[in-house]
Amino acid sequence: MEIKELTSEEFWSMFEQHRKDVFADTLYFNARDVRTAQELACFDKLKAGMNPRYELHLAMYDEEKLIGWSSSFQVSVAELYMMNSAIMPEYRRQGYYTTLMNKVIEKAKEKGFQQITSQHLASNNAVIIPKLTSGFQIVGTEVSDQYGVFVKLAYYLNETRRDMYYFRTGAIHPSEEMLKILAKSKSE
Repeated sequence: MEIKELTSEEFWSMFEQHRKDVFADTLYFNARDVRTAQELACFDKLKAGMNPRYELHLAMYDEEKLIGWSSSFQVSVAELYMMNSAIMPEYRRQGYYTTLMNKVIEKAKEKGFQQITSQHLASNNAVIIPKLTSGFQIVGTEVSDQYGVFVKLAYYLNETRRDMYYFRTGAIHPSEEMLKILAKSKSE
C-alpha cells in the first residue's frame, strides 16, 4: 500500500473518474448547476481572492489499483478542512480510511494547523465512528440544501485547545493551566 500526494489537477481528474463508484447511492445536486451567470462570475472572483491556499490531496494505491483518497484545503490560518475522502467499495471496512485520516493529521501537524474540520451526513457512521475513535469531536450540525443533515467534526491538534474543548463541553474540570489561561483572558 502506498499513499501519494497529488496536485490539485491530478486529484480532481481522479475524483471525476471515480466519483460515481464511491458515491453511487448519494442523492445531491450540484450547486454550480443553479448559479446565475452573475453568481458564476462572482464565484470565480471570490475563488481567485483565496489563492494561494494550502491544499492536501492524497491518493492511496494497492500496486496500481486505487484504494481511496482524501482532499483537504486551508480555510483559515488555523484550520484545515477535510473536504472529501472516499474508499473504493471493495476496500471498505479494512482500516484504509483510518490510515488516510492519520496521514492528513500528520501533515496538518507538520504545517502547524490548530484544527482539522470536516462535515459528514449524519447517517455516515462508516466515517463518523473512525473519526470519533481517532479523537475528532462533534462540534455542530448543519442542514445543507445540497446534501441534507451534516455533523461537523473537529480534531484539535493543540493539546491545550483540545482540553479546553472538553472543559467547555462539561466533560472535564478545568486544569490549573486552563484556569490561568481563562484568568489571563479575563484581565486583558
